[in-house]
Amino acid sequence: MGEQFKIIEYSLIILFIVTGSVFLISTSDLVSIFLAIELQSYGLYLLSTIYRDSEPATSGGLMYFLLGGLSSCFILLATALLYANSGTTNLDSLYIITSISNISKDNAAELVHYTIIGTVVGLTQSRIKRLFAFSTISHVGFILLGLGIHTVESTQAFMFYLIQYSVSNLNAFMLILAIGYSLYCYVYNTDYTTSTKEENSNLHDVNNSPIQLIDQLKGYYYINPILSISLGITLFSFAGIPPLIGFFGKQMILSAAIDNGYIFMSLVAILTSVVSAVYYLAIIKQIFFDKPNYILNDELKNFDADAILLLAINLVLAPHNPYQEKDSAFECGFHSFLGQNRTQFSVSFFIFALLFLLFDLEILLVYPYSVSSYTNDIYGLVIMMVFFLLLTLGFVFELGKNALTIDSRQTSSYSDEDTATPVVFITSFK
Repeated sequence: MGEQFKIIEYSLIILFIVTGSVFLISTSDLVSIFLAIELQSYGLYLLSTIYRDSEPATSGGLMYFLLGGLSSCFILLATALLYANSGTTNLDSLYIITSISNISKDNAAELVHYTIIGTVVGLTQSRIKRLFAFSTISHVGFILLGLGIHTVESTQAFMFYLIQYSVSNLNAFMLILAIGYSLYCYVYNTDYTTSTKEENSNLHDVNNSPIQLIDQLKGYYYINPILSISLGITLFSFAGIPPLIGFFGKQMILSAAIDNGYIFMSLVAILTSVVSAVYYLAIIKQIFFDKPNYILNDELKNFDADAILLLAINLVLAPHNPYQEKDSAFECGFHSFLGQNRTQFSVSFFIFALLFLLFDLEILLVYPYSVSSYTNDIYGLVIMMVFFLLLTLGFVFELGKNALTIDSRQTSSYSDEDTATPVVFITSFK
């Protein structure tokens, strides 16, 4: 499949995923939940295997498809059992959302198994993204521990931990992507060891590959200190090192668990947190203390000097005639060969653009309001109608002020003498 077709398919696949996600958070029925999950999963299956020439993508996508199909079977089986015993698939009738409050101490102890599995398996990983995946399993144990206690303190700790870990995890993946792009100017050193050669033999292109192996981060601090320090701070937050936000999330979860008598589970969570710090510190060691395996591409060694020389020549030889039209915002789409001149945006243009933006945002609110209208009272309907009424009045006011009317004086031509000091007409409110 050509790259141009992959780019075309991206938007359609992402649309399926987003549509499934929106349906998933909007439904309150088990059958609708299953359909939404399947719609979302189909897009994820295609997205994970879109690079058919890549062996890791194909094998990972196939494994994901098989596990997803197995999970779908369990979801259907559980839905059928619930329907057979209750006669309904509606969440409000089943009280599934509040059933977590009935978890006893023995059942809540099983939630900590997530931390053990994620920590132990994560110690054996050599791929950075798989390591983060098992790290997420370990952190899910902390999240479920706070959710299973079911007190006001534990609920607050659960929400805080969930938000801070989501933001930190997103930051970590964005940094990994940025590091991969920054290494495109470098080539891998041919003097690396045999073990490194074996690890990199699975990569499609060692010199132009996104960050896949932890070994690819060796000595990156000497290449880009800012990104290295940012990733190091994020990893320290994962490990729960104070005074970073990850420490306070774990402290709130453990405090809620100890106050409610979950001493054993708190000890297990603390031990797994200490053990998980081992692979975080291993990544930091390779980034900051190992020697880099990268050397600058020979074709780019003189790039800085050449770029500075070209900029200097352009600065000396290029004409530099500043005037007002170059120093302010102008409308696009003018035709200079027809005698039209660029003119500044009017104040009403910006206000009208803001109203269009507000209108687009409010269109997004129509769907969640429509699917939840049966749960809202007359007060919610009145608020929605008043808001749309105010938005409509704003549009009528802008149209009444001729916000979209083009002044003929703005597009008229003028002589060379006028070009030096152009006259700009700005539509103002009366």
